[in-house]
Amino acid sequence: ANRIPLLFEQGNDVITKTAQSIKWGNYKIHLEQGVGVFVSIVSTKIPFKGTSKEYIGESDAISQAVSHALKQCALQLKAKLAKKEEAKQSEQKKRSLVQYIPDVSKAVYSVLSNLKDLKQAKKRCITDGEERMIERVNKKELLVRHFSDALSSYVDKLNAEEGLEYQMQMKNNEVEDVML
Repeated sequence: ANRIPLLFEQGNDVITKTAQSIKWGNYKIHLEQGVGVFVSIVSTKIPFKGTSKEYIGESDAISQAVSHALKQCALQLKAKLAKKEEAKQSEQKKRSLVQYIPDVSKAVYSVLSNLKDLKQAKKRCITDGEERMIERVNKKELLVRHFSDALSSYVDKLNAEEGLEYQMQMKNNEVEDVML
C-alpha cells in the first residue's frame, strides 16, 4: 500500500524538487544526456504528504540529506567523466602524432643527408651529438626507419606519461631530445 507510484502529483515530492534545485552544470553533467536519479529512503517515519502516501512532503532534514548524497554522486560522476574525456583526448592526440611520423622522419632524414659539408653545418650551431648524427646519416648507419622507430617510441613514452601534458608542463618550455 505504501508503494503507490507518483501518478497524480508527479514531481511534487521533496526528492524531485531537491534534484531539480542542484546545479548539474557545475558537475559537467548535462540533463540532455539522460541522467536518471534514484533515491531510496528507508524509515518508519517518512513524512508523506496526504493520506494516500503518493509523495514525500517537504522536510529540511530529508532535503539536506538527499542534496548531500546527490552532490557526492555528482562529484564522483564528474571525476569519472573527466578521466574518460582526458583519455579520449590523449588517444586522439597520439593518433594525430603517429599519423605524421613517416613524413617527419623522411623530412629529418632528408635535411640531415643534405648536410654533406660539416664545416658549413658547424657554422649553424651544430652540437657534437648532432655532428655524430649527421656522420651516421652520411654513412647510411641511420635510415628513415630509425627516425620513425625513435619518434614512435617517443610518442608512446609521452602517452604513457599522461600524453602531451608532460611536454606542456615542463619548466622553461624545454624540449626533450629524442635519442637515436
